[in-house]
Amino acid sequence: MKKKTNISVYIVTHKRLRHYIKKRGYCYIGVGTKKTRWKKVQTYDDFGPNNIASKNPSYCELTAQYWINENDCSDFLGLVHYRRFFGKNFIYSTRHFKKLLSQHQMIVAERAQTSSVLECYSKYHYYNDLIALKEAAISLYPDIKAPFEEVLKETSFSPYNMFISNRKIFGDYSSVLFKVLLLTEERIDISHYDVYQKRVYGFLGEIFLNVFIKWKKIDAVELPVKFIDECSGPKSRFRLIISKVKHFLRPYK
Repeated sequence: MKKKTNISVYIVTHKRLRHYIKKRGYCYIGVGTKKTRWKKVQTYDDFGPNNIASKNPSYCELTAQYWINENDCSDFLGLVHYRRFFGKNFIYSTRHFKKLLSQHQMIVAERAQTSSVLECYSKYHYYNDLIALKEAAISLYPDIKAPFEEVLKETSFSPYNMFISNRKIFGDYSSVLFKVLLLTEERIDISHYDVYQKRVYGFLGEIFLNVFIKWKKIDAVELPVKFIDECSGPKSRFRLIISKVKHFLRPYK
């Protein structure tokens, strides 16, 4: 169990970085099954006690969220990415977050505009996966149907699975999310997916965060996202482009 602090904002990463953020209240967490404790910064791993680290290829940063929920009892909890932070011209401080959370219940990423959430997801991923998530959620929580359908029709959503909240809301959301995803796993066969599309549960989590906010009527404040240049190199970018091209040429599912 990580020692309790007033606020812990985890920076999720799967690799060593060229630059490390050293700000009060921030700490790094490595994801996957490879040990990632680096001397430059304080780092945790998602494969400590009570973990789902082995699911990282399909759950992405959500394996970090699971570990945080199980192992950190700070008053306020959140997660950002090694190359995406809440901020504009600079990365926001945890003091700023605490001030916002004295007025709101959750901090999320500024909404991304799209034709509709359903159309956007279906364009880049598999339509049936999103429907499987919806059906799993409704089977567990029948009253989530209306807010779920509302979110799918909306023309914007908060992306990246980035959020900060108090400990109770973080725990409540995590409990619901992972129950729904576990049931969704039983309804989706990802054995034939390429590496990019196998990140399906991470993609679905982005949508479900918006559903949970609407369902529970969470007072969420949006913040801009600052991108940090931690490019993984031309080889990785090329693989991502090829994966997206293959997806556009796939048979409809």
